Amino acid sequence: MDKIPSQMDICFSEKCNLDCDYCFVNKTSTDVLDFPTVKAAVDAFFALEGKSKTITFTTSEPFLYPDLFRDSVTYIFGTGEELGIDIRIVATTNGARFDARMREFVVALDPAKFTLNFSLDGNRKSHDAHRKFRGGKKTDSTFDTAIANFAAYPRRDLVRVITTITPSEAGLLSENVDFIMSQGFGNIDLFPQMFAIWGEEERNTLDRELKKVVRNFNDGPWAGRNLRLLNRLWGDTHYAKILLGSDGKFYLFEWVLPLQYEDRHAYEIGSPHDLNVGKRNALFAFLFGKTAAKNGGVCASCEFRPFCADPIPMYMWATHRKMDFDAYFANFCRMSAIMIRNSGTVERKNVLDVEKWGKAAKGNTAG
Repeated sequence: MDKIPSQMDICFSEKCNLDCDYCFVNKTSTDVLDFPTVKAAVDAFFALEGKSKTITFTTSEPFLYPDLFRDSVTYIFGTGEELGIDIRIVATTNGARFDARMREFVVALDPAKFTLNFSLDGNRKSHDAHRKFRGGKKTDSTFDTAIANFAAYPRRDLVRVITTITPSEAGLLSENVDFIMSQGFGNIDLFPQMFAIWGEEERNTLDRELKKVVRNFNDGPWAGRNLRLLNRLWGDTHYAKILLGSDGKFYLFEWVLPLQYEDRHAYEIGSPHDLNVGKRNALFAFLFGKTAAKNGGVCASCEFRPFCADPIPMYMWATHRKMDFDAYFANFCRMSAIMIRNSGTVERKNVLDVEKWGKAAKGNTAG
């Protein structure tokens, strides 16, 4: 657990222009970061050991603060170059504020160092079913606004679409993916909604739809484009991260955001002027032990552990919300098995090594 963080997530604010029914951010804080705080946090992050780093703007809508976003990105790239750091930036947007001025700024960034993610769940009906404007009318379409903004963006081939699959929309997955790719996007990540219990019929439906999607990427109309089947709770990437919260404090990682604001302080690891990596590593060791004890240690012996690792975020969420951990953990395992087995059949991969995916494709089952 003694790892130096190599990825920093920046949450400008927990405010959002949308009110998505599956959003994991609790939104109990009204704080908004300012540029001096971001600058100090970047300096603290760059001062850590390591010359390859990633900074993401993925836990809030960054384009609500266009000047802060532009100033932050410019400072990150400029300082990284001065210090000889190989820096990548990832920004995720819902598209509603991706206006002409922001498009002009983003398109000029080096695509080898900057990735733009677009949260889009499919066609108009599927997307608007779960994504509403905050304070808007139920009939207002978030889809229409976002699609119009991206239609005017000339590098859709470089954009990575982030699609959340809900149980209610699982049967429309292949149709929705076809629509998304027909808009000229070059990359797509599919994530099942994990803070939900999927029934057996819904899981079977998802499995069938994923097989259709994979066929279309392997030797169908979307061959040559990039498909990733993932799970937001997977991976040892947890241990690589820190979060700069909207209150200007460092936290363990972005999975403190589902918690009530007063509950997050247990996972606070300092400020931009006193980042405590030792406390961070001790917290991870503590949570790893608690999660392993809660799930009976089954993760340690599971053949799929190289993919999904330890569901620490699930433990935190269920514990603080007093939910049924056993039910959600069983759901996590079943859903992970579906995603991993189907991922093993995708011919074009860029996430995990091919040998591991090949083993997953042989029909292994999870926990």
